[in-house]
Amino acid sequence: MGKGFETIKKTSKNVINLIYLFCVLSRCALKCSEGIGMNMIDCKQIQKMIVPFAKGELTLKSEEMFVKHLMNCHDCREEFEIYYIVEYGLNEREIKGLPEKYKTLIKDYDFSGLVEEKLKDSEIKTANIRRAEHFMRMCLLFVNICMVLTFLVLMIILYF
Repeated sequence: MGKGFETIKKTSKNVINLIYLFCVLSRCALKCSEGIGMNMIDCKQIQKMIVPFAKGELTLKSEEMFVKHLMNCHDCREEFEIYYIVEYGLNEREIKGLPEKYKTLIKDYDFSGLVEEKLKDSEIKTANIRRAEHFMRMCLLFVNICMVLTFLVLMIILYF
């Protein structure tokens, strides 16, 4: 009885240490995925990202940095508006695949409104993706906790 109890006690300590390590690593991964410590990138890099953003080719992190920068930088925002003027104002064939709210703004030649709407939609999209990622991480944590608890119950059953 004493030996089994000591084994369970050691196993419990190991499991607790594993849970603690998992929590620390999860927090570290979360900080890295949110880009903590990353500075705003310069305007030249942002302006190179205009076309990939418009085509939906940026990674989630790049898209978040792009939108954040355009919300704060008037010059880059103007460049983005100019891109849409050239892309949609001069080429009406490109309008066909767009949602109706964008078509209305383009037909009214409201390119600053178009940029504003695109940035808002991008913010919403990235926030939804982040929420889904957070939910998946919480599900993974729940499954890991269930596995640890199952292991502890199994150890108790085997040694008592």
